[in-house]
Amino acid sequence: MKNLKLLLVAFLAVVAVSSCMKDDNNYEQIDWEKEQARLDSTKDAQQDEIKAYAEANLNPERRKYNDSLGIWFEVLPTTAEVDSTFEYIQSGASFMTVTASVKYSEKSLDGKYSKNVTTATRASIQTGYAPGAWLAAFYPNNINGRYYPGLLPKGLLKNVKIRLITPSIYYYDLNEVADKDGTGTLPPNSPLDVVIDVVEIGR
Repeated sequence: MKNLKLLLVAFLAVVAVSSCMKDDNNYEQIDWEKEQARLDSTKDAQQDEIKAYAEANLNPERRKYNDSLGIWFEVLPTTAEVDSTFEYIQSGASFMTVTASVKYSEKSLDGKYSKNVTTATRASIQTGYAPGAWLAAFYPNNINGRYYPGLLPKGLLKNVKIRLITPSIYYYDLNEVADKDGTGTLPPNSPLDVVIDVVEIGR
């Protein structure tokens, strides 16, 4: 459990770095304690809205909640055979980079913003390249009895499809985002409903 807490702190630190990434940033001037407090406060403030949405939209028999991360999720049914031979390799407090081919969608909880990628797209699953919510979904939460801030015991595998209801801090955080058609805009600090469909995965 101590290991899990340490890794969770490291995971949130990654989110803090990502949320502060700007070309002109001087990282030495970032007040990390203040940034951590902001992340915690934002996550806590969104929990009631996320819970209500998850209970209304996720299958009650499949939905689960990760209280450390504040993420609701469910593994969606699929007729394709799951390839359980792939294994994630630990590297320090995280994992070696993997490359996945994915289809995915994301939408705001009020439905005013949406993005739907229906063609398999290559994604690098590593810190600084994938949203924090993706890292939590892909990375396993248990390797040889050691626990990590992931959602699934073996992580995401080929032909696994997962739906996440995530706090904004693990996605766009303080950024405003326009959808592909320019007809909707996602305001800063917006929780998201995300679906990730893994077509292929490897190193």
